[in-house]
Amino acid sequence: MYSNKQNVLQLVSLMCSHGVKKCVLCPGSRDIPIVQSILQCQDFETYSITDERSAGFFAIGLSLQSNCNEPVAVVVTSGSALLGLHPAVSEAFYQNVPLLVISADRPAAWIGQMDGQTLPQAHVFKTLVKKSVGLVEIQSSEDHWFNNRMINEALLELFHHGRGPVHINVPISDPFFEFSTKELPQERVINRICYDKFVAIEHFKKAPVALKALNLQCEVNQEAEVLSLAHALVQCNSILLVIGQSPDFLHLDNNDLVKDGFAAISKVMGVICESISNVPSNFKVCSQIDMVVTQFLSSDGGYRQYFPNTKCALSPDLVITIGGHIISKNLKKFLRSSKPKYHFHISSNGEVVDLFKCLSTVIEMDEARFLKYLTLACRFIESSYKDISNPKEVSNLEVNLESIFTYAQSFNELCDSLIQPTFAYSHMLAMQLLRANLPDRCILHLANSSTVRYDQLFLRPYSKGSERRQIKVMSNRGVNGIEGSLSTAIGYASSSDLPNFIVIGDLSFFYDMNALWNDYIGKNIRIVLLNNGGGEIFHALPGLNLNDNEKKYVTAQHKTHAQAWAESRGFEYHQVTNESSLKLAIDKICTEKELNAPQFVEVLTKAQSDASMLKKVMRDCISKAHKELDCQ
Repeated sequence: MYSNKQNVLQLVSLMCSHGVKKCVLCPGSRDIPIVQSILQCQDFETYSITDERSAGFFAIGLSLQSNCNEPVAVVVTSGSALLGLHPAVSEAFYQNVPLLVISADRPAAWIGQMDGQTLPQAHVFKTLVKKSVGLVEIQSSEDHWFNNRMINEALLELFHHGRGPVHINVPISDPFFEFSTKELPQERVINRICYDKFVAIEHFKKAPVALKALNLQCEVNQEAEVLSLAHALVQCNSILLVIGQSPDFLHLDNNDLVKDGFAAISKVMGVICESISNVPSNFKVCSQIDMVVTQFLSSDGGYRQYFPNTKCALSPDLVITIGGHIISKNLKKFLRSSKPKYHFHISSNGEVVDLFKCLSTVIEMDEARFLKYLTLACRFIESSYKDISNPKEVSNLEVNLESIFTYAQSFNELCDSLIQPTFAYSHMLAMQLLRANLPDRCILHLANSSTVRYDQLFLRPYSKGSERRQIKVMSNRGVNGIEGSLSTAIGYASSSDLPNFIVIGDLSFFYDMNALWNDYIGKNIRIVLLNNGGGEIFHALPGLNLNDNEKKYVTAQHKTHAQAWAESRGFEYHQVTNESSLKLAIDKICTEKELNAPQFVEVLTKAQSDASMLKKVMRDCISKAHKELDCQ
């Protein structure tokens, strides 16, 4: 029987899945659940070594015998036993040996409390291991997901960018002598595919139609990679591509492949992108993420199961993420609840990012290269679909291509029929009018909190007809804090020849107002301050009801205006209190090319009215969408 400790079962199961076959086991009591579970599994070859100082080097010898192509685990009990491995770990690090150190530990609450065999074990090896993770004892589904991700990350690191040791620390509380579990659980395995192993699966190379015959202009040695990706995609019935933050649109150049790429991609999968992804607006993508997800909502507050008038499920089989941060909480909630079967995350450094709790594969590849491969793969899939009349040509695809194109078409139709929100005088209207009137070739800086989210509500007016308007959207989304938004934008603008528009909320502005206390404020700066006397986003949080006293502390209510500070720093100041003055101010900062001074527009509203209006407009959009969709 296996141990009843769930974190131990997770660890042992994933060791099997990641190919750990040899284990050196050291004596002790706290590590008995780990040792016993390993001994119960027939997949392991085990060795008993009493002295930890010797056990670590013994394990190194086992791995060296395989030319370090096989990882070897060494398991020790809690306390100073772990420290006995320090010399061996240092040797493994500098000799590049994939040594897996597993230590049992006491519960964290007892560390430093004079309990036996306790010391701070997590990260004890510091820089001498490639990765060190500490598991938790499982009390919830969140704990289970966390452990699964930590174990996968550690085991993947054994061979990532060279070999080397990793450390997994496993807390085990009393009682730990319970062994009644009959079999190991089936744990999710996260894979990492590096570029040089992208075509490792042999049958990927046996695609039915040669790319050269389709005139897809592959570079030398690209055919196998493109066919590999195409084969992987068509194993799924529905695909959604999500593009996150990218200040320079993934370093993609402006060649014909890029221009036409999203037209091909959007025929095979749904495509949505953050407004801060800087995907050109004349590409076939949808940036109104929150508006899209509202169409998925059902009348009971959950999510619809199917697209309107189809049997096509809303939830995709596969989600592909590329780029950086994703702002939309609604998208995260939808994908976490719908649980796609697969999630491919594209990362140039191979970082494991499990945003939707369903990550299956990290593809370590330059994002721009991957997007070019994806374009070619989608063209190949479309050509195969068109040639479906010839069974011999498509038999190797082994799936019904109809479902892939049905999902993509249904998604595109839903995006095209989005209900566009309309606002009266508010901060939302200020954002809408600014975006609609931005001049060609400018920079739009969005501060954090409400401001960057308002930008997701509207269509991107960044193109005129088929011509792309060169508007770059920037935002501090690394940690998402309010501090430094203004300073970052001013620093950028000081080295830019283009007009720089900065949209910022009052808390962000007053927190960072000293960003204007320097000699680098140029005439190319236009600040739009959305001032509603506090943190509007807190009023919009669902389920949060605050009395007047609580609001003072939670929303940081204030009665501060920026006019005196702005004018003292050389800005031409415009106070906005209604829709007509808003239009005049936006028109001035957007259309007048030659301005004698940097511009400052302060849009004054009330937080509660903004929040109420936003909730009502979104409710109306959802209600109208449901009515129209259900009547189709």
